[in-house]
Amino acid sequence: MYTLVYFNPFPAVSRTCNTLDGILSPLPRLLADRTPKNDAAACRVLAVFLATVSRYEQQGTLTHAQADELRTLATNIKVKIGCT
Repeated sequence: MYTLVYFNPFPAVSRTCNTLDGILSPLPRLLADRTPKNDAAACRVLAVFLATVSRYEQQGTLTHAQADELRTLATNIKVKIGCT
């Protein structure tokens, strides 16, 4: 079983935070069991999250430092659950 600890260390615009939170919202449910199919779905959620972070960085909604931190966290989760 995986435990996710999610926090918002950045003072980003609330709409941006809400969008990113919404993207990640299925993760606790998907990772709460040992079903490999759910882990694959979690990998897809993280891929969407990473794409959105990159888009927000390009638009200037997130700074490079903020986007880099979020990418690092999401990538660490992907590695931990075995995303390819």
